[in-house]
Amino acid sequence: MTRLILNPLFWAVVIIVAWLVVITMSIVSNPDGARAQNDKHASTSLAQLGG
Repeated sequence: MTRLILNPLFWAVVIIVAWLVVITMSIVSNPDGARAQNDKHASTSLAQLGG
């Protein structure tokens, strides 16, 4: 177990998997797509129109 923890390849895989999970969760929470995250003004104006 100690050898696995000290293995840089193990940590590289852990970081890549965690990064993919974060991206997947952000896509799931924002079905409009990644472009909508950059356009904060559009989402605020939509919220104001909704009341």
